[in-house]
Amino acid sequence: MIKNKVFRVMFRFISACAALFIILLSIVVGYFFSVVAPRNQAAQQQAALFLTLKGPARRVAIFDAATRIIEAQYYDHSFAGLNWPLLRSQSRVRAEQAEDDFHLYWDALVPLAMAFPASHMGFTMPPPAPEDVRSGKDAALEAAIHALGF
Repeated sequence: MIKNKVFRVMFRFISACAALFIILLSIVVGYFFSVVAPRNQAAQQQAALFLTLKGPARRVAIFDAATRIIEAQYYDHSFAGLNWPLLRSQSRVRAEQAEDDFHLYWDALVPLAMAFPASHMGFTMPPPAPEDVRSGKDAALEAAIHALGF
């Protein structure tokens, strides 16, 4: 037993801090395994589905997934005063007309993100698909993009 009152108080304080740290750590770990990991797994499964789609169907599926994320995650439910349905439909037409993934991102998704008055809004083109999935034209374009450092 600790005899000195100051040491006893310090010991209790340090013990309480350690217990609080352990509780918070268990909450973070629990959140990761119950929320973050399943979301990542679902995103990987959805990304794998995109690899099976070809041509315009693939690009429209990517566009639709991106707009669903905006609708679910954008902090302002009035979409900063933008006419979201009109903006989405106009951008979807550009996505349908895109000749490849590069044009999907630069002609449809990037202008869509730039319409929002938010510095944190944007889209990043994913890395190229494995060689056995890509067509010759897409492979050459993606190799050129990769060589330029994008």
